[in-house]
Amino acid sequence: MDPILTFLRKIDSNEKVGVNGLGKSATSVANEMISRGILVKRIPENSRSFKYCISNRQLFDDYSKKRYPLGLYAEELEEKTREASAKSRRSSKKGRSKIGEEILLLKIFKKDAMQGKSLDVAHLQYQHFGIFAMKFSDSRLLAKGSWLTVENHETFHLIDEKNTSTYDGSILLSGQPTTKQINWLSRSSENGAKLTHFGDLDISAISHYLCMKKILGESIQFWLPRDLTSNLFRSRGSKILFNKQASKHSLSKMKEQSQGDNGLAKLIEILENTGCVIEQEMLHDDFLNSC
Repeated sequence: MDPILTFLRKIDSNEKVGVNGLGKSATSVANEMISRGILVKRIPENSRSFKYCISNRQLFDDYSKKRYPLGLYAEELEEKTREASAKSRRSSKKGRSKIGEEILLLKIFKKDAMQGKSLDVAHLQYQHFGIFAMKFSDSRLLAKGSWLTVENHETFHLIDEKNTSTYDGSILLSGQPTTKQINWLSRSSENGAKLTHFGDLDISAISHYLCMKKILGESIQFWLPRDLTSNLFRSRGSKILFNKQASKHSLSKMKEQSQGDNGLAKLIEILENTGCVIEQEMLHDDFLNSC
């Protein structure tokens, strides 16, 4: 059988696949999926070695469908009986119920960036793989110091201790922050952590930020470039994306919610005046220079 298909089926059914147990082609696919934030390497409970685990089910399903349009269990992929195919699908569904637990993806820039139990495990995993994947149920470890909440995968993988001394760690939100992500951030802020949200300079990012701000209050701020001007948006911005987002969100309502936050209010005003938004990838140099 196709080794990549076998690997994806095992991951889909929540089977623990060791990082050293794959062939060359499947390992290449696994590394690609890790770089896209689809998989992570972590040490599961009752295990002594790192395994591949899903970090984002929706991204996994999208990737699998793109690679195998007929589905991972399509009969056309192999000579397999209908009964066996049904059994595999049932196994997959059973596995999905087990992985419903959310995994928080973190980067630990400094040794004292976290507090709580199992710090040595967190640092070991980050040192080996450049990322710490923490199950929400194990989230007795909390952020300490100044942390980033990062909207996009590319930016999350870019920023680390080598190019920033301002921040102690980061968490990947991957778009709209989840209830559990906000819960973890809230518990961290109660212990003194200060948060900065680095996302797109667009309407959706403001919506995500306000969602967190409602719970986190003054412990979180929105990162803005030093050159926050209309010219910046006209030179780097997208009108098409602005129009798409403006049809789904109310800027006037966001204005009301941003009262007291002068920087955010200025950003909203510029968005309205220019009709442009800027994606996060266009701001990498600005961000790193500010660190």
